[in-house]
Order: sequence, then structure tokens, then C-alpha cells
Amino acid sequence: MRNRIADASLLLFTFALLATLAQGAIVSNVLSTPLNGSNTSNATPDFIFTSVSTTDTTFNCTVFVDAAPSGTSAAVANGSATTITANASLTQASHAWNVTCTDTEASLESSTYFLTVDSTAPVVTYNSPANNTNSTSPLLTVNFTVTDNLAPTLNCNLTTDEGIVLNASVLNNTATLISKTFAANGAHNWSVACADAAGTGANAGGRIYNFDNTSLSIYGVTTNQTDIFYSNESGNNVLTLIVNASDAGVGIQYLTANFTALGQPTTLLNMTNYAGTMWNASITITSVAGVNFQAYNLSVFGQDNLGNGHTAIGQGFTTVLLYNQTYMLPDAQGCMQRGAATSNLATATDFNHVNLVLEPKINLSCQLGGIDPAAPAWMSQFMTVALLNFTSVNFTDPATYTALQLIPSAIQISIVAPGEFGDSRIFFNATALAALSTNTTITLYRLPFTSRPAIEQDVGAAGFNGSSLSWAQGATDGNLTFSVYGFSGYNVTDNSTPTIAFVTPVNGSITTDSTPQMNVSLNGTMTQISEATFTIGGTTFVYNSTTNTANCFNVTAGSERFTCLFNWSALTDGAQTLTVAAWDYGGVDPGNTASSSVSFTVDTAPPAVTINTPAANSWHNSNFTINVTITESGTIVKRQYTILNATGGTHTAWTNLTNSSGYWTAAFAAGTEAEGNYTLQVNATDSNGFVNDSVTAVFWVDRTSPSISSFSLSDSSVEVGDSLSGTCLASDSLGGVSTSITGISTSSAGSKTATCTATDSAGNTATSTASYTVASSTSSSDSGGGSGASYAAVTGSTVFIDSIPAGTTATFTIPAYGDIAFGSISFAPSASLSNVEITVKHYDVPPFGSTELANPVYQYLQVEEKGITGVTAATITFKVDLAWIESNDGVDAVSLYRWNGNAWNEYKPTLTSKDGSFAYFTVTVPGLSIYAIGKSSQKLTAPTPTTAPGTTPATPAVETAPAAPGVPVPSAAPKQTFAWLIVIAVLVVVAVVVFWVASRRRAHKRHGY
Repeated sequence: MRNRIADASLLLFTFALLATLAQGAIVSNVLSTPLNGSNTSNATPDFIFTSVSTTDTTFNCTVFVDAAPSGTSAAVANGSATTITANASLTQASHAWNVTCTDTEASLESSTYFLTVDSTAPVVTYNSPANNTNSTSPLLTVNFTVTDNLAPTLNCNLTTDEGIVLNASVLNNTATLISKTFAANGAHNWSVACADAAGTGANAGGRIYNFDNTSLSIYGVTTNQTDIFYSNESGNNVLTLIVNASDAGVGIQYLTANFTALGQPTTLLNMTNYAGTMWNASITITSVAGVNFQAYNLSVFGQDNLGNGHTAIGQGFTTVLLYNQTYMLPDAQGCMQRGAATSNLATATDFNHVNLVLEPKINLSCQLGGIDPAAPAWMSQFMTVALLNFTSVNFTDPATYTALQLIPSAIQISIVAPGEFGDSRIFFNATALAALSTNTTITLYRLPFTSRPAIEQDVGAAGFNGSSLSWAQGATDGNLTFSVYGFSGYNVTDNSTPTIAFVTPVNGSITTDSTPQMNVSLNGTMTQISEATFTIGGTTFVYNSTTNTANCFNVTAGSERFTCLFNWSALTDGAQTLTVAAWDYGGVDPGNTASSSVSFTVDTAPPAVTINTPAANSWHNSNFTINVTITESGTIVKRQYTILNATGGTHTAWTNLTNSSGYWTAAFAAGTEAEGNYTLQVNATDSNGFVNDSVTAVFWVDRTSPSISSFSLSDSSVEVGDSLSGTCLASDSLGGVSTSITGISTSSAGSKTATCTATDSAGNTATSTASYTVASSTSSSDSGGGSGASYAAVTGSTVFIDSIPAGTTATFTIPAYGDIAFGSISFAPSASLSNVEITVKHYDVPPFGSTELANPVYQYLQVEEKGITGVTAATITFKVDLAWIESNDGVDAVSLYRWNGNAWNEYKPTLTSKDGSFAYFTVTVPGLSIYAIGKSSQKLTAPTPTTAPGTTPATPAVETAPAAPGVPVPSAAPKQTFAWLIVIAVLVVVAVVVFWVASRRRAHKRHGY
């Protein structure tokens, strides 16, 4: 029953749902704008929405504002945005709006949006600062209040000529601060504008903020005249000071001209701004009595409207001069006066262009500190000695007045009586009178010449106008007038330097004469030559009034021209420089001087040739570069080489060498050329025809390795410590061959290999090996070598050094240090050595020519050398096996013995270090020879014996003091071996006891007890 009821209910629900879906209806109303919660100043806004119907294409929709209809559209398109404008103005307030749409089937009301209408603009009121506020602070802080009828907060901004400051949260009707920091001084525009949420804005209007924290600027101070001279005379007594000044901020408050320095009644005077940035102030000069003719500095000071002071941009002052009359001051000694012709500047009207006349009157006797009593009377009186007429002098330059003051010391006159040595001289100090150096006419009076003299200005000075020279001859003297463009010193008679001309040698020439002739012409120019020197290197030939090794003579008796003709003696080949210095009788003794040089080359020998590579009788197995040094004092025109083969035939025809970093080179392919000997010959010819083609070098090419015909050892199976030697036979098809054997050592047991290396003269090598076995020793033996063994070396090693400079220490490191006890040999030869060769061999028996050492020997060694002379001392480093040392009384018992040809000399070495296998020593010996490393023949200090009470201690053995390291010690006689036999017997007994105890312990362990 229940199931049937449920089925019936489900069926009814299904029919109802299908019926509903079959009907049409508005399914959505979506509002677009105005956005929910938005603001607008438009009282009749547009309402935009979109409605969707499932049946109708158009239908009717109504906008409701505050639940009242505010606009209707009967043709709303299905699914399209629709705009309905409010049909009546909305009040300024917050409003709720929605849309209801109705199609043929049903109606649908949208959600509700809220809109605020606000069309009343806010009001902005400035609280501070006031308009045109002046401040030294760059920080502008504006205090304002904005009011609005609806908005709780508003957006406001402070706009200035340097940017905008924003504030988006200004509270309604609340005093608010906005600040701006200005970067530049000046008047800054600013204003505040605000807008409410509806976008209605207001601006309170612009204001000015005057920021100024810098001083006013004064750009230049000048006067109203083109010159700077003022006096109390009409037309030249009104001084107007003019200033160009400005202020970047609030403007200039005042400027004051400071006339205090002039000593006039008016000292400070406020200036007037007469045009733009230009200011001026004027005073009248009323008195110049007692005023020195000097410069006065006039300055200006002031401040702007904020009290900032002034800064001068450039020179903040100008200079003027007050004068009553320009005059020449007497000199300090009272020897100069002003003549009546001197200009009176009181009459000058244009100080930029003044024709100035100066008349110095000088008492020569006063100036010279006395004169010859026979001199003319006028020389003891104040006489006019010069008249200077300066054209267009600029007195606006303050230096002009300084120059006028220096005239007494700046003009110097020296007149020499006829017949005396020297020049008459009139000197105008160009530095002191620089301000007066214009177009000037000078008249010099009382010059002691009977004809017009030559006037020469100082070397390097400018200004003399020789074309205007005139001479007025008197009875015994005359007046000279000339014009200058600048000042200098002017000499009368000879102030020219001598001239020097080389006839021979010619500059840059080459002579084949080692005693060339020197032919030199000298000219004293107005006076004779007083002295001349001729120098090459450290040798000098001389001409003067007492010596004439240069054979100089007058061309014409009494003239200033000389010829010097002589031969130099024994000049060496090479560049030479002849330097000639000459003096004349002009001016002060020794007169004017000049010098000149000529370079030439002496060449009396052919070029020098040195063949660096290949060395004489050298051997080569690979390509090498021929290297030749060619030197010549002159010019080399030919550098060639040729190579002859073993039969004297031409292998390489004469060929030019190539310059390579100062050497002359050519390639030789020894790696591919036929083997055999060659002869290199070099030809060097200079520009004088000298030829050197006698330098040759014979060399060999050998790329074939030597042959080892046999290599055998004296025994193939030995015990540790036994002697073992090897025999190696080798040959080479061209040159010599040397052999060395390495790898022989009986110091430890094992299977080993010995190697024989054969090396020919060219460095080609061949090797052969032999194997041997070293077994552990079954019996003890003396460390010394036995007699009757082969003298072949167990091991040999050879070291080469190309060259050793005199006094330089050379160290030969022994490559086969592992088998040879010697590690290195060092010495410093007294003379330079080349192609040095050292071969070190070690033997198990004494080398041939020596005898067996009586003491136990660790190793015999022989040092064979080639090309070594002048060696009186050598330092040797060597090593000794620690096991051998321990069995021979320790390191203090180690000595190096040197065979002196008749006996062994002992040298005590110095222990330098130890490692786990060897002790290392160094010792100095007097030269290279045969050596033995063995036990010292010196007795060691024995420990003090301990004696029991009541017993007599044994008398200690007499001890020989150890020798200092490197000092030879005579060899000791063979030692008795009886005591050693007792020690060995004791050691054997101890060993047996130890072995028996150890065996018993092992037996106990095996049996469990």
C-alpha cells in the first residue's frame, strides 16, 4: 500500500515540473551601471542592465528608484544591454534602484543597487602660509580645510612648479597638512585642489612661496671710465662704481659701495638699481694731495630680503688709481735723477694712450763707484745719458706705475773706454719694464766711439729695429738713436759667438786611417780667437796664448779667422766624436763661446765573427739553427755562410744569413741530412772592403744509435753485501761512445735487473739489461772490500754543464743517487770554464791507482772530470745506509777519505739529516779525486765505567780529538779484532738464549700450560 502511494506522488511531481518548464518566464535581470555603491554628479543618470527571457524577444522593463518608477521601456531586447535614463532629477542623497521586467508569461525583479547623487562641489580654504611668504627653508607646508555636503573623505593634491603631492584621504571639514620640499631657490607657485567621490572638484587658487637660502650674487664690479685713473681735476674726478648683481630668491634688499680706501669724505654709499640687474653709486674726488701713485681696490657688499649676504662670482672688486703727477724716483744710491723732459701726467687726458717721455740723468762716477781720474769731466756730473719716448703707454694697467718706479734700477749703462777689453752696454730690464714695452724711440748719449758702433740686442730678446738706427758723431763720442718694439740689453762692438766649421773629418764619414787629419776653421766674429779645445774621448788638443798643440794660426795676420790643422794619434776602431769649443775676445774675459761636434767612424779591421751554433766539433742528431754573431765598427755589406761536406765539397753554396734579434741565423736540417762531418764557413764584409771569411766550425751529424755488443755481470747470483760488477762493450759508427751501468746493488735481497746505457757523441743511446739475484747473507763479513777483484765500476753517472763563469758556484747533481752514495758536487772555479763534464763511479774495491783503506768501507768512489781547472775546494754531499752506520759505531764514526796520490786523507763530514733508510752528510775537500766512505780512524769518547766500592776503575783509553769537518786526519792503523770477536760471541749466546726461551713458550702454549 505504501509503495503505491509513493509511486503516485512521484508521478504527480513529474507532471507538475513538466508543466512549469513548458511555460515562458524572465529568467535573469543583471544590473550593470551605475555600479553598486558608486557616486555621480548627474541627477538624471543612465541605468544599464541586461534581461533574459525564455520565450519573448522583446518585453517590458521598469527602473524603480527608492521603490518609485523612474523610467520604463517596452522594447527591451532579450539578452541585450538596455539603457533607461531617469525620467526625473534625483535629489542629492543616497538612492536604491532596481529593475522589474515582464514578458508574456511572468515578471522578475532584479537585485537592488545603491547610488549616491552629489553635484555640489567641495570648498577648499587655505589656513597657511600666506601668499608671497618668504622663507630660507625649502620645505613648504600647506595647512588647508576642505568641506563637502556629503563626502566623508576627499582626494586632494598640492600642485607646485616642481611637482604634485597627492593625499587621497583628506577628512571632510578637517584641517590638513601637505608638504613639498623645493630644490631650487626662487618664487614657487603652489595651489590645492580637492574632489569628492562623485568627481566634483574645487581649487582654492594659486599662491606664491618665496624660498631663498643663498646669498645674492655680484657678477662684476667696474667703473664709468675706460681707464682706472682719477684725480681731483674736472672731467676726471667723478668716480662711478657699477655692479651687476642678482638674487635667485626674494630679491636684493640693498647694495653698498665701499670707497673707504680712497681717503675721500664719502666712504660708504648705498647703490641704486638703475636698470635690470645693474646698480651704481658715484662720488667726487676732492683731494689727491700726498696720494701715492698706487692701486686702490673698491668693493661692494649687500644682502637680500631674507638677510642672506653676497657672494662674488669672479672678482668682487675693481681697482682704480689716484694721482697728482707721475715722476721718476731717484735710485737708492742717488746716482740717477729725472730730467726736465720727463712727461707730467697731470696734463694727460687719456690714460689708455699716453705718450710718455723719460729723461734719466746719471752720474757715471757715482754709479760705477769711481772712475779713472783721466776720464772726461762729464762722467762725474749728472748728464743725460738717454731719452726714452714711449708711444701709447696704457696707464690703466697697474703694472705701468710699478715699471715707472723701477726705472732707476731697470736701466743700466756701462761705457768702456777705448782700447780696453769688453763691450759698452746699455741694458733695459725687460721684465721690470714690461708694461712700457711698446713702440719706443731711444737716444743714447755720450757713447765712446768715433764711428757708428754695432748695436746688438741680447740673444733671444725681441724688439730691436735696426732700420731706424742713426748716429750723431761728436768730437770724442756720439749719440745713438734707434727704435725698439720691446726692451732688451744692447751691446756695442762684439757680442757674437765664434763660428766653427769642420773641413775634415766630414760628419758621418768613415775613415780607414787611425791617425786622421783634423782640419777646422774658426772665426771670432769681430775679435780674434782667444782659446780653442779639440776633444775626442779623454784626449784634448789645445790652442791658447801659451799652448798650441792644435796647430792653430791666423789666416791673415791680425784677423779673426783661424785654421787649425793637426793629426790625431792612434784612434781605436769604432764611432768617434770630435768636439770643438772656441772663445773670442768679445765681452768679458774669456769672451763669447761656442761649441760644435762632428761624428765619424774609424774602421781599420774586418768584421769580427763568432760562430755560436754549432759549437766546434759538436755532434747533432736533429735540426738546429746556425747562430752567428757579427760585429763591426763600420757598415757591414755582406753576411753569408757556406757548408762543406766531409770531402771538402760544397754542401751549401754561399747563402745570406738572416737577422734574428741581433744574431745572424740559418736553418740546418741535421735531422735529414747525410750523417758525417761538415764544415761551416762564414763571410762578413764591411763597406771598406775588409773581409773576414776565416772563421769555421766543424760539426758532425749522427742519428744512428750506438751498438752494445755485450753486457754481462761478474756473477748472476750473489749474497747481500757481496761485490758485483758489470762489463759493457759498445761501439759507434762515427763518434765516441760512453757507457754507464745502473741498477747494481747488493744492499738488499731479491731478483734485480742491471742496465747498461751506451751514449754516443750526438746523444743517441742504446740500452741492454742483465738479471741477477741477491740472496740473504748466510755469514757475517767485513764491510771493507777485498783485494783481487775487478776494477770495473759497479755504477757510473755523468753530468755535463756548458759553461761556468769565474767565481760562480756550480753544482753537479748525480742522477744515479740511488746507487751512488754521492748526491752532489759543488765548486767555484777561479777562471771561467766551458764544456765541463764530471763522471762519478762507485766501486766495491779500491779504484785503480789507490790502495785498500784499513778501516771498514761503505763505498769507494772515483770522480773523473773533463774541462775543469782552477778548483781548490769542492763540497760533496753523500748518504750512508743506517744499517751500515749502526754496525760501525754510529754517525759520529762516518768519515770521507780522499786519495792524495800516495795515501788516504780523512775528512770529517757534517750530518745534515736522516730519513728511515739513510743518514745524509756534507763535507768540503781540496779538489776532485778518488774517495772512500768508511769508518773513522779517530777514537770515540768511551763512557765512564762504573766501579763497585773498593775496586779500582780501569784506565780509559787515550782518545784522539776529533778533527773539524773538512780537515784531513791521518788514517789510523788497522784495528785489533780480538775485542770484536768477544762481543760477537756474547751476542750469539744471547741470541741462543732468547731463541730457547721463545721456543719453550710456544711449546707450553701447544700443550696447554
